[in-house]
Amino acid sequence: MSDATKNTKMQRTYSDPDLPQLLPLPARPSSSYEPRPKVKEASQFSDEVMDLMAEKLSLNVMTHPEFNWVIRDCLLALRDEGWNVQVRDGDLEYVYKHKDESRPYHPIAEAHRKMAERLLSAQAELKTKHLNSYFRVRHSVYLAIMGEKDVRRVCTPKLVEYVLNTLDVSPADEPYLIHRIKTSIEDSYFRMKRSGFHHTTIENCIDVESLVVNLELDRVGFMRKISPSGLLYCVECQTAMGDVISSGCHDVLCNQCAVETHSTGNRQDAPLVFIEQCCCAECACKSALVRCQDCVELFCYDCFKATHSRGKRQRHCVGLPARTFCFECDSREASYICVECEDALCSRCSANIHRSGARQNHTLFGLRKAAYSKRLFADNLDRLMGILQRNVERSYSLSPWFIFYDQALAPSWYNFVTRDMLRADPNNLSTPPLQDLGDGIPKSADDQILRGLPGSTILKDTHVAQLTSQGACFDVPPPMHVKFSVMTNYAQQDNMPWLREQCPGKKQGGHLCEANPAVKFLFTVLSRSDQHEATVIASKFRNLHLWGCWWYCNYPSIVSEVTSMRLEVLGTGFTFQASSARVHDQLIYKWIHARALLGKLLLGKYRELLATGWRVSRGDIRRDVQRLLGGAFEEFLEKSL
Repeated sequence: MSDATKNTKMQRTYSDPDLPQLLPLPARPSSSYEPRPKVKEASQFSDEVMDLMAEKLSLNVMTHPEFNWVIRDCLLALRDEGWNVQVRDGDLEYVYKHKDESRPYHPIAEAHRKMAERLLSAQAELKTKHLNSYFRVRHSVYLAIMGEKDVRRVCTPKLVEYVLNTLDVSPADEPYLIHRIKTSIEDSYFRMKRSGFHHTTIENCIDVESLVVNLELDRVGFMRKISPSGLLYCVECQTAMGDVISSGCHDVLCNQCAVETHSTGNRQDAPLVFIEQCCCAECACKSALVRCQDCVELFCYDCFKATHSRGKRQRHCVGLPARTFCFECDSREASYICVECEDALCSRCSANIHRSGARQNHTLFGLRKAAYSKRLFADNLDRLMGILQRNVERSYSLSPWFIFYDQALAPSWYNFVTRDMLRADPNNLSTPPLQDLGDGIPKSADDQILRGLPGSTILKDTHVAQLTSQGACFDVPPPMHVKFSVMTNYAQQDNMPWLREQCPGKKQGGHLCEANPAVKFLFTVLSRSDQHEATVIASKFRNLHLWGCWWYCNYPSIVSEVTSMRLEVLGTGFTFQASSARVHDQLIYKWIHARALLGKLLLGKYRELLATGWRVSRGDIRRDVQRLLGGAFEEFLEKSL
């Protein structure tokens, strides 16, 4: 009998020795026929040894209890190598059990000390990173997406509320921003699936900077939705159009006010997001929706219809004034508008949506062309404006109800305001639950929103709209923001009725200054007979400043006569000469002649002063010349009315 047969017969079971023998397997799992492996008991060390080893490793057990495993691992590593740790004279001593050898230093303890030092440094760095709100959002999203196999389990109400609080978004005051955050968290999961979890880190799992920019743009879009004119003005000066919005205070500011308010302190760390606004060139009080490529001007819908309804302008080519982003992905610029779908789509989304079925026959208009051809676009401008307007009305929902899924993938509605969760109907996941507020139509706009009555709701009266409107100025008085240049002899024409109402008759300068005392005017006239009247008006009103002579009055005799009269009435409180010449040669020519003429005029005036006994100094001459060549104008700008 062979040795293998003998070994096989010697293997008996523990239950009955007469049972047939089991075949030997190279790695058979534990079964009832074999004894279970014994549990390895952890070695116990005294508290004195643990405290002294912690001191050796430069660890404080009281402040860092999470690093106790480092101390225990060091002691176990020493024991596996045959070294015992003993306490002698209040210090640790390493004793080799196979030989009578002891030492106060061991390389294993030194390696663990360096590891503890690196762990403490990493923990301090992690605490510093957690002070940054962007890192806290990345870390929470990273923990949520890693290890998940279904996107429906990634986004939870707890995670969304944490991101809302971290990014300073109030669910009760800004519910229209919740959808953006929820979508960004879900997009991070699909980004991880595309790139692979091996290449996903805390830093690249979600783009928080882009999320913050999109949140501010959503705030701007909601402000434009509730603005009567569609324009946003600076909340500080309340006169200039908004150029940026601050991600810290969420205020719309012009460039000058943004530099003044965000150049020092904690505000300089808040990113500023650029705002693209287009104002109608005709009425100057509404947002522009159309750009005429032939007129090279921006128009609102009403002004475009009024100015291009007849004549040759009917054949002008039109386009959109600003960039329009895709309604589907909301990340790329729109390239087409589908008339049947009523959507503006990028090239990729348009190809995916219209590649099969009846949608292949939909009518698409390209938006990337320099201008629409009138033959191609025909009379579809009304349809285009209706599509864009309906998209704005559908956006920025104020409903606090959102769909979430539990671990069993059962859908539920969650209210971010009341924090109520209701089981959802799997066959109807688009209609949120209605709030039962009693019989009849509620009077307040907020209650109408909760009851799902958007058609009867005045959006501007809701709590969300009133709170959001504090970040921008919607209405600006026309005299404060309208810049105009007009020849007074033609002020009675029909194209400027508002000026005709304020300026009856021919003495428009005085009426303008009297009707608008808080507005500063730069004034010059063409007629030789009106020069004296303009000089008298400038002496009577502090908000009017005379400057130069008209180009058609730029003759030496007329300039000498007008300037001499102004010197006698106004002194040096006017600007002697100004030039709008766009060619340097004309500017140099005008400056040479004006300088020579000013020298002759001042010389005559100084001779008259000397004849009266007044002594003219070099400083007086320098002061007068400086005021006549721009100093008086700077004083006029700084003057408070």
